[in-house]
Amino acid sequence: FGSSQSSSKYCPYVRGACALRMKLVSIIVLLMSFSGVGGTEIQVIGAGFGRTGTASMMLALERLGYKTYHMVKVFAGTPRHPRVWGDVADGVPGAVQVTLDLLAEEGYNATLDYPSCALYKEQMERYPNAKVILTLRKSGFDWARSFVDTIAKNTRLFAKAPFTALLPGLGKAHRWMFERCGMALDPDTLMPTLETAATAYDTWAADVMAHVPADRLLVFSVEDGWEPLCSFLDVADCPGESFPRAVNDKQFMIRVTMFLDFTTRFWHVFWPSVGVFVALLFLCCCCSTTRRKDKVN
Repeated sequence: FGSSQSSSKYCPYVRGACALRMKLVSIIVLLMSFSGVGGTEIQVIGAGFGRTGTASMMLALERLGYKTYHMVKVFAGTPRHPRVWGDVADGVPGAVQVTLDLLAEEGYNATLDYPSCALYKEQMERYPNAKVILTLRKSGFDWARSFVDTIAKNTRLFAKAPFTALLPGLGKAHRWMFERCGMALDPDTLMPTLETAATAYDTWAADVMAHVPADRLLVFSVEDGWEPLCSFLDVADCPGESFPRAVNDKQFMIRVTMFLDFTTRFWHVFWPSVGVFVALLFLCCCCSTTRRKDKVN
């Protein structure tokens, strides 16, 4: 707009439109939460934080026949996933129920990693027969060093373009899930300190072990291998191969974060370039067609 006066003129309308959108979303979510969506039931609930071997555990559970929901599925799934988690982060009434309904609709029977670990209590309440796996690392500081150098940085990145358009709601969901898990985030960097993260990890692990009945809980490290997992899940035919190790070590995740950071910095350069490339390709095709017609004539 031409001036601050003219822009302030429209502020009430903008705020009104945002408030109306939130009310409409709330109504839709409530209607969906009462719809009684069917589908599968969650049998395994992962209560451990990301960077505790959850990707390796996902491979192990899928080897045992489970369809497992992990943060990677939020990216690779339908566009509804980041949106429903954004609604959960916004505190939209009924959003948690709708999110769990979505997992049931899509046939997931196991959950791991962020953001679903932040709702392990809600999942236990909805699925009273489900078993809980708490994946852990050697210590809180061992985990925090890996976390702060990798996925903790993604909260700031997902709150920027182009991810706000490509994955709407994911930035809010990232911030919500870390704060829900007890981490105070710096308002400028949207990151916890190493000490804050380590304390949150230890507190969360203690809370899970206090909340979950012993007969429903497996405290697990990827070094433990197949035997305790198969015994806990009543799997008679335990795999004979080595326990899977996902290719997402710290250095790999650092490279992923660097790529995301690069994307947020230079996406505005690449998108016009794509348009120019398509236009040039179109012109080349047209010129080629014209030359062929001239030769024929």
